Amino acid sequence: MFTRRAVIAAAISGAALAGWWQWPAIHHVWRRATGPVVEPVVVVLPLASGDPAGAPYARGFTQDLIAALGRTPGVTMAGRSGMERLEGRALEYIAREMNVSAMVTGSLRRETGGLALTLRLIATSDGEAVWSNDFSASGAEAAGLAASAAQEIASVLGVGNRPPGEPTRKPRRIDPSAYELYLRGLDAMNRLQPAAAAALFEQAAADGQFAQADAGLALALHDVGRDEGIPDDPDRLARARAAADRALQQNPELPEAHLAKGLVSPSLDAALASLARAVELDAAHAPALEALGDLVLDFDPERAIAFYGRALAADPFRETSRVNQATALLLLNRWGLARAELLRTAWEHAPAWSQRMFPVLDIEQGKLGAAFADLARIPGVHDRPFFMALETAALAAAGKRDEALAGAAALHERFPDFCEGRVLRAGLTLDRGDAAGARSLAAPLLEAAGADAARGSALRCATAAAAALGDGELAAALLQRVVEREDALRTWSAPRFGQTGRGALMGRFYPWTKIVDLPPMVQARHRMDAALARAHDLIAARLGPIAYK
Repeated sequence: MFTRRAVIAAAISGAALAGWWQWPAIHHVWRRATGPVVEPVVVVLPLASGDPAGAPYARGFTQDLIAALGRTPGVTMAGRSGMERLEGRALEYIAREMNVSAMVTGSLRRETGGLALTLRLIATSDGEAVWSNDFSASGAEAAGLAASAAQEIASVLGVGNRPPGEPTRKPRRIDPSAYELYLRGLDAMNRLQPAAAAALFEQAAADGQFAQADAGLALALHDVGRDEGIPDDPDRLARARAAADRALQQNPELPEAHLAKGLVSPSLDAALASLARAVELDAAHAPALEALGDLVLDFDPERAIAFYGRALAADPFRETSRVNQATALLLLNRWGLARAELLRTAWEHAPAWSQRMFPVLDIEQGKLGAAFADLARIPGVHDRPFFMALETAALAAAGKRDEALAGAAALHERFPDFCEGRVLRAGLTLDRGDAAGARSLAAPLLEAAGADAARGSALRCATAAAAALGDGELAAALLQRVVEREDALRTWSAPRFGQTGRGALMGRFYPWTKIVDLPPMVQARHRMDAALARAHDLIAARLGPIAYK
């Protein structure tokens, strides 16, 4: 390890021996030695592993170090996703794109019984390594390695001290095999594989003493539900809530635990409080900022835009925030700005479903020819249900009902559990004059929503089925049930493959075009608007004025 004391000595010696013409270089060294090293705004580049077998652990440890630095007082972490895009980039690019003063590089090696870590802190202004150190940890101490390294980096940056009287947490002592499972889970989450991550986190958390693993499990289970379009599966939700509660009990200062709690809380107010606490603990926690945007999206699109903007400022490569910001702009009919955000999206690093947003924007504006052209440019458009559903809706809007019905039938038969497939097929079957066939297709969806305690996702799907049948009274009755239950309202309002409940009721997509202007639905929309307004007021009371920074 080299220190600032050594640099100071070198600067003094240089000043004694050098001529006046070398003073600018000596002065630079002196200022670096005696003043603040760099501003504590840092990005961590992916750590090298040295061998392919160790790569998942190095990638996972990179995420653990990022989280540890984010939790360190005074340090602002930039970037949590897509860091591989910075590998091999010039310092000027990293400083500009990430808006950072320093970057951490290094390597992680798995050794018998432990881990060996080498880190360097590099100033992006001139490429100087202002600090470096080698760390090693074995056995149960390996799980505390990221926190130890983060604290030393913070000390070099001149920050990281806790307020007087605040207790210092003891380093984690976790079974090394559990910690390795946790690192692999972090890697799977970063590669957008939540189901694999959930299995790994669950194994890592088995001894009940690993808060980070429990928080990771809750977050992974939430993401599985989101990706499947069923965020409120009762068994999965119960597991996620239990894991989030365990994480908070073990470490109430863990931002990821509060994030997990907010994502799975049944109450809007409780969710707001948990997510706000996550950001309070780590102001640059891009996933928590994005989650706040998703939570308020339907209720307060303007505030959602601010949260997505803050998430992107903290993590410029967080493509989901950019896509969801475009969704918020669409809700406000700001089509030009929405298109601009989509044009800035790196699609190869975004979730597959997000590529549907260009044709969605086209359909919103009535540009069906452009929608078909955009769909044709998406690879694998007929392999994913959300693309097939969008193409079918576009065909219906264009009056190509035979082609649309064929597409809906193919979608339903290939993905029988995908709500929109059955809905679209029912609506188009009715349009062909087969009312009995349409009712038969819609019946299972309506039955699933029949119970008083039906899931919010079932109510949302059943309302779409009622729209497909052209039954405004039934759709209005289902919407009333949504309005009366907070959990159902949150599920209704959550973005599902880029569309929220509010967006559906704008009536720009088939089958909502069938019923949106019918008298029962006009009244139902007024009641929904009132419910959204109440939620808007609750959000403003809890979070205060909109903050764009």
